[in-house]
Amino acid sequence: MVEINASNPDISHLYSIGPSVRGQELWVLALGLSPHRHTVGIPEFKYVANMHGNELIDDFVRGYRNNEDWSVKLLNSTRIHILPTMNPDGFDESDTDCLFSQGRNFPDAFAGLRKQPQLEESRREAEVRAVIGWLRMESFVLSANLHGGALVYSHNHASMHHGEQCRDSRPFLEGVTNGYLWYPISGGMQDYNYVWAQCLELTLEVSCCKFPPQNQLPALWTDNKKSLLAFIMQIHLGVKGRVFDGSGVPVQNAVVEVKGRSNMCPFRTDKHGEYYRLLLPGEYVFTVTHPGHKVLTETLNVPHGPDQYSAMKHDFMLRQIPATTVSTQANPTSANTPKAIPTKANPTSDNTPKAIPSKANPTSANTPKAIPTKANSTEANLTPSCNYTLNLEAGASRSSWTGLC
Repeated sequence: MVEINASNPDISHLYSIGPSVRGQELWVLALGLSPHRHTVGIPEFKYVANMHGNELIDDFVRGYRNNEDWSVKLLNSTRIHILPTMNPDGFDESDTDCLFSQGRNFPDAFAGLRKQPQLEESRREAEVRAVIGWLRMESFVLSANLHGGALVYSHNHASMHHGEQCRDSRPFLEGVTNGYLWYPISGGMQDYNYVWAQCLELTLEVSCCKFPPQNQLPALWTDNKKSLLAFIMQIHLGVKGRVFDGSGVPVQNAVVEVKGRSNMCPFRTDKHGEYYRLLLPGEYVFTVTHPGHKVLTETLNVPHGPDQYSAMKHDFMLRQIPATTVSTQANPTSANTPKAIPTKANPTSDNTPKAIPSKANPTSANTPKAIPTKANSTEANLTPSCNYTLNLEAGASRSSWTGLC
């Protein structure tokens, strides 16, 4: 990755999200036309892997330099982050049978239902804290983590969709299964990504062997290449855009909801006023809310975006409620309706969205810089955007939200 980054500074950026328990840096290579920083309108994608990371990087760079259509269009429309290994310490200690997973020690959105206390962030593994900090720095839309030990995930795989199975696992219809129905876990990285970071993440089980020998990697890459590239293109499903206030200024923390699709934590706009909603083609009713502004409802007919390498673009323009109306408006009774707040609300209030500081500008394009995880941990009150956990009320059949802070 160091070599690729040094020889392709126009489309690559190598950075660290922090150290492992033993001090090994967790290096990430970002690929795209603006690899160093986010560009409004360009979605952020990531792969977390212990295999195929290097092959994917090599193919992207080679395809781009050879002006191959698939690579040029994907890098023009997507910023792709590849973390070749989230657990380098475990990888060093692994053998052909076992590879320790770090993906099951994230904050659990369902801990309240099980009446379990949450582990403090400072007590989680360094690798887990690093990924949490990473999700606070970047507004990822779609993600996958690559595992071995089964054949599960794709209709595009060379053979997986035929229902082939590994010797120690059951077959999966068309190579796909619901993870919870396969085996339930708590504190999963996928749940954390979706519930608190607004990023849809899947687990891709790409080979029967958890630690395949080096001589098997080329054949495994050939089997998985088409599927891995097709999955990246799915980031262009649905709708993307920005939310603006009555003065035409981008709005952070505006809630963008889709009728019929309830989320444990409402999807909110980021510091750029951007939102991304992954949706299959069809007609959808959007509701946009932000304190001090009228509720906006619009119906959109969403086309299929991946073929065009872009989701449907649609901006929402809010109308501000006059100050006299805001200060005297009755308190809404619905839990889903944003409460009106006085225009002179105390900016330090716990209920007021806080600005998320932007990522520091790298000092050198070619020199990898480690990002201290300690700096990320201080932002716990800023993101994830929903500081709530789900609890079951005593003696009640319905669930309610209780603040963590």
